[in-house]
This record gives sequence, C-alpha cells and structure tokens, in this order.
Amino acid sequence: MSKNVTILGAGAFGTSISTILAENGYKVLLWCHESELVDYINNDHINKLFFPDFKLNENIMATNSFEKALSHSKYIFQAIPVKFLRKVLLNAKNFVKKEHVFISLSKGMENESLFLPSQIINELFENKVAVLSGPNFAKEIAQKKYTASVLASDDEDLGIELKKILQNNYFNIELSNDVIGVQVGAALKNLVSVLVGFAKGSKAAENTIALLITKSFKEIVELCKILGGNE
Repeated sequence: MSKNVTILGAGAFGTSISTILAENGYKVLLWCHESELVDYINNDHINKLFFPDFKLNENIMATNSFEKALSHSKYIFQAIPVKFLRKVLLNAKNFVKKEHVFISLSKGMENESLFLPSQIINELFENKVAVLSGPNFAKEIAQKKYTASVLASDDEDLGIELKKILQNNYFNIELSNDVIGVQVGAALKNLVSVLVGFAKGSKAAENTIALLITKSFKEIVELCKILGGNE
C-alpha cells in the first residue's frame, strides 16, 4: 500500500502529477470519468483525450471504478475541476475510509458556496486534507522542466511525508501550513493574468499594467485574510 497512489481525475494536470509519482517509483491508479480513456491508458499508455502528446510511464494504470481506485492507496490525489468536485466525491463517498489522505490539486471556488476545494472535502469527510499548488503548466511537468509547488497542510508530519513522495530532481516542494492562502492564490492568480492580457491588448502603458498587478495582489491579500488565510 505504501508504494501505491490514487489520482481522481485524468485531465492534463492530474495526468502530469501521475507522471511525477510514477517516475518516483509509485504505482499510480488514475480514476477516469471517461470509460474509453481507461482503455487508451491501460493498453496504449496514452491519455488520448487530455494529454495526447506524451507516452505515459507503465507504472500508471487507469480505472473508472471508485471502489478499485479508493482501495488502491491511502493517498488520494484529487484533480477534479471544482464545478464537478462535490458530485464526484459524493459518488465516491461509500468507498472512502478514515485512513485516506486527500491531496487537492484543484484550483478555484465552488460557485454556489464559494468554498475552496479543501473546504468541500472537509464538509463531506473527516479525513486529513493537504493542498498542492503552484505556478505550473502540466505539459512542462511532463517534460521534466524544473518546477516548484507549495504543499500546504496544517499537519507538519503529513506535509513532510507527502514531500518525500512528490519531490525529485525536477519537481521541488516547499511546505506551508496555510491551506486557505495557497488555495486563494491558486484560484485568483489567473484572473490577474487575464487582466494583464486585456491591458496589453488595449495598448496600456507598462506603468498602468504595473499598477493593475500591484492593486490586484493587494486585493488577493485582503480576500485571503477575510477567508482565513495568512497574508
């Protein structure tokens, strides 16, 4: 069990994290919503729908069975888009055990509740939850480009344990105890990128763009404090 890892969600980012774990010697079971994707991954070692340009490590296998996926490991990495996260977890609920540890890879907030991913998990289960996030492109992770992410957990020992599982010579992990703050930054950083894109498209001056970025960061910090994160 200690060398097995489960990932819920076979999108680009979930698949890229599976490549890291497989490279690190773990047997990864990737839960897929799409049944045809299970066959592609298990037979051809290609995620033809979401990550078609990469041959996957043979340590990565796939299933669309929650029972099989959740019995594979105590480490449950979830990479489900936030708008589908609650529904997927409710469907998986009967197979969740108290020893499972959830590591959330999702970015964003639930529309109806404004909950962050860890808060959705905490509402449904009493299991330990950690968060992995950073300025990462899935494709570059698979290409083994040097990358860093933050692993946030309010359990220091769990953070150290997960860092050992994830870190290697091209994927660096920094530890944090600010589970809320890391998720707020992850949810809002792309909004700043879009804003800067609009400004550049409108031929705004660099000074104006710098002002927008500075004000945006200030607002993110304020929201982080309101939601209980560490500024």
